[in-house]
Amino acid sequence: QLGDAPLAVPAAAAGEAHVLANLIKRWFRQLPMRLFDVVPSERRVACSTGAECLALLQSDAFPPLQKGITLWLLELMSDVVDNGEENKMSLDAIAIVLSPNLYTPLAEGADPYEALHHAKVMAHFVVELLSAFTSTRNQWRSNSDGLAASEEAAEAA
Repeated sequence: QLGDAPLAVPAAAAGEAHVLANLIKRWFRQLPMRLFDVVPSERRVACSTGAECLALLQSDAFPPLQKGITLWLLELMSDVVDNGEENKMSLDAIAIVLSPNLYTPLAEGADPYEALHHAKVMAHFVVELLSAFTSTRNQWRSNSDGLAASEEAAEAA
């Protein structure tokens, strides 16, 4: 169930990537408070680099629940990007597709140019955050792979 609406996903569609992606987007859209709304928009806009965006995520600005969900989502998005040759989703593409579901858009009737600019800024925040997260994850994985190989070599000796 998602919010008040029960979900009935036909078994044949359950393995379809676009069906699962739409369910994930819908879940984020229907949260009582959008994931990134816990941090004032001005703080998100102020992040111009991936390191700044990652530092904001790691700060106390994100409560533990939202931080955990964001880290889970970043892992998922990184996995999608890692399989980009198969699924045709780049880092920019997945950030653009998911970011509108992670913050509350400007109020209805807002200036369309302002709303478009706001959407671009939020997509940029997600792109930078995902880029920094993916880079950090890849470094950590390569370091842990090297450590595991060193440990195996030491045990073999």
